[in-house]
Amino acid sequence: MATEIILPRVDMDMTTGQISRWFFKDGDRIEKGQPLFEIETDKAAMEIESSVSGILKQPAATGQSIAVGSIVGWIASIDEKFIAPVVSDHSPDIVHQLPTELDPLVRASEPVSIDTVTDHNALRATPLARQLGRLHAVDLKNISGTGPLGRVQGTDVSSYLEDLSVKPARANAIYTSDAPLHGTFLRQGEGDPLVLIHGFGSDLNSWRLLAQTLGNKRPIFAVDLPGHGQSPWRTYASIGAVVEAVVACLEVNKISMMHMIGHSLGAAVAAFATRSLQGSVKSLFLISPAGLGPDINSDFIDGFCRSRNESSLRSWMELLVADPLVLTDPLVRATAASRASGQVAATQKALADLAFVDGTQAFSIRPVLNRLSIPTRIVMGRADRIIPVQHMADLPGHVALHLLNGVGHMPHIEANELLARLIKDHMG
Repeated sequence: MATEIILPRVDMDMTTGQISRWFFKDGDRIEKGQPLFEIETDKAAMEIESSVSGILKQPAATGQSIAVGSIVGWIASIDEKFIAPVVSDHSPDIVHQLPTELDPLVRASEPVSIDTVTDHNALRATPLARQLGRLHAVDLKNISGTGPLGRVQGTDVSSYLEDLSVKPARANAIYTSDAPLHGTFLRQGEGDPLVLIHGFGSDLNSWRLLAQTLGNKRPIFAVDLPGHGQSPWRTYASIGAVVEAVVACLEVNKISMMHMIGHSLGAAVAAFATRSLQGSVKSLFLISPAGLGPDINSDFIDGFCRSRNESSLRSWMELLVADPLVLTDPLVRATAASRASGQVAATQKALADLAFVDGTQAFSIRPVLNRLSIPTRIVMGRADRIIPVQHMADLPGHVALHLLNGVGHMPHIEANELLARLIKDHMG
């Protein structure tokens, strides 16, 4: 019986993926462990290996958004007479069915031609290279790639910029820019939007799983903190300046009334933002918030900022969760790939130095919470190894607190469905 090829989750918050290319075409023989196809995410291009040997059958088309867990092809045994299984129309996560003229967008894809596999006219570039290209207005078609099959890599863009005597993207460089922070709607809907602010070392994509679980009623807008995701870095004098940059992003995107949700450092930013957005924030929901005590796991901050390869990153990232199995190999691999040039780590280190002076949380959100008159709720894992759970003591009486057993610093990932229920209840 043929083995299903499943689109894997290569990022903690990944709900859909896109196959950028197949290394084999329909009918090719494949050996176990050979690279089978490539997924390109916002963070990295990941090669997925074959789990078995056999003949590739009906690989899904490239360049389409596919739900995680979908069947994207089959590997049949050498002597097997392959017949594609019939897949129920009631399974939206499955992209393969027997061919039908009534639903050409969902049916099994046409066999991938050799021209598709070896098309050298299409631009191949890593996400980091594309980001640097946008940042410096560089046409990547003018750059010779040194990656597999001529893929343009971040180091290729750096070298190109150096040759032009333009500000290079060399390791440990920190970009300065007056450009606004990046923000986007993860979901459209009706009513006042949820505004989501991620924590240190993450980006707005970390909210996609929660956004999916919350459903399709209310719009959701997420912001990339400075030096994270697609937001540039410039010199900030204080956390207050970072808060104002977030407020400016909301103003640019014409968000006037909102429910604010933040995680970790982003939770502190969200709390402070309520002061600048007086009357515009209808409720505040804080997940593992910073700013309620002076101590923080400074070893994690320093170690995470230093790490470039998979093994070192995994050691530090495991501190974020109670169950290390949450951290899949593709997730760690993608995170390492996004930090390979050193530029991302350098900008995040700059923000860490601003927020956590001498390994100390150099700010407090308690005065803000004491004065809030809007519904406010805090959720934290009892197994948090980044921020001490003892910081949640002596909260103002009007602030609701939920402490979750068996959960670490990432409740929105580790207890996704529970968080969604609490958020819906919080907003009434």
